[in-house]
Amino acid sequence: MSLQEDIVVVAYLFEPVDWEAPDEKPVHTLFFVLAADETRHLQILAEIAQLASDEDFVEYLRTMPAKEALIERIQQLEEKNNAEETSNSQDS
Repeated sequence: MSLQEDIVVVAYLFEPVDWEAPDEKPVHTLFFVLAADETRHLQILAEIAQLASDEDFVEYLRTMPAKEALIERIQQLEEKNNAEETSNSQDS
């Protein structure tokens, strides 16, 4: 049996956990990724890593937003990043 579409589950922890992260900050949000293939899995992980590099987004996650609000916020960030990439490529 194989997945027909990718699945990402976001879990918020009421009590952050110290998992000895490189930044020494406790973990408050978990992402579980199930992807249709290895390439998509790596792409999704890269997208999550990019989102996690945005301090405002990380702080937003601490508010434990509902699914719809989280999806909307991610879409806004993706649109912003795509616009910046387009602008940067036109400047080159």
